[in-house]
Amino acid sequence: MKLRWWIILILSIGAGYFAYDILSFLHRPLGPEAIIEVKKGMGIASVVRELEKAGLTDSPRKMDFYLRYRDVGARLKAGEYVFGPGATPEAIADKLLKGEVLRRMFTIPEGFSVKDVARILTEKGIATTDSFLKKALANDAAGKRGLEGTTLEGYLFPDTYEYSKDTTEDQVIAMMVKNYKKHFDAAMTQRAQELGMSPYQILTLASIIEKETGKEDERPLISGVFHNRLKRGIPLATDPSVIYGIPNFDGNIRKADLERDGPYNTYLRSGLPPTPIANPGAKSLQAALNPTQTDYLYFVSRGDGSHQFSRTIEEHQQAVLKYQLSKPPSSQPSTSPSTKPAGT
Repeated sequence: MKLRWWIILILSIGAGYFAYDILSFLHRPLGPEAIIEVKKGMGIASVVRELEKAGLTDSPRKMDFYLRYRDVGARLKAGEYVFGPGATPEAIADKLLKGEVLRRMFTIPEGFSVKDVARILTEKGIATTDSFLKKALANDAAGKRGLEGTTLEGYLFPDTYEYSKDTTEDQVIAMMVKNYKKHFDAAMTQRAQELGMSPYQILTLASIIEKETGKEDERPLISGVFHNRLKRGIPLATDPSVIYGIPNFDGNIRKADLERDGPYNTYLRSGLPPTPIANPGAKSLQAALNPTQTDYLYFVSRGDGSHQFSRTIEEHQQAVLKYQLSKPPSSQPSTSPSTKPAGT
């Protein structure tokens, strides 16, 4: 009888110690902050090895047992996971079960050019500048993706994108072009045709509108001015287009730049430039497709982000005198006499 009680006592002590050991293990903080990568097809044993290498477990056998007990393997999602500092086995299992992978993101602002995009991707470590530009600015880059034009200028849609550390330049380009195609739908193509323009011409015009103003309510009106000038064969005379055509632009547009002929000099050449000059957002695309019906032909910066619009060259010259030429030299904009558009 005494032996039986001794056995029960020993088993109880053993069970209690085991329970204490498990509870202690589950709630014991381990390691510094660390990132592990769960690759597609990895099982529990491989995940435990990654946790051990990262210093996130001091008992691989217990961790393996616990993750299997929680059935983590059945719901394991590939990706990068951030743990710690002081992550417990229980917290690690919870994160793996929930699939809380690290979300790496980059944002392309509206109006950024392909070169600007390359800089952001290079800073994020996704691309190298020269390689990305070679792909995005190749003369067949648009055509082989079923798009009008030559390069991908204009087609890298501004947005916030998620990526992993294994994301390639080609995948990034595909994401942004796909996003553009989603935004420029069949209804917009139909609207472009109603205006007597191709989707690529609308994209080019939208890129100019994007660079001309950051004020959302002005975009349709600026679009109306440009549509009027295009219909009448009046040069658009837009500084952003000229700037786009200047190699290694230093931030100052000079009279010599405006007088130098080239495909992007919209002071000397009527019509649209040969390509977009930036990657426009959805609102500028809509403005290009839905211009305000107006008889304005000119506008000039007021210096506060807004513009003064005019119907005649005389009104425009008065506006230029008021908002630009009357300012002291130190306060005048760097883009020469900013008479956007300057007129004929």
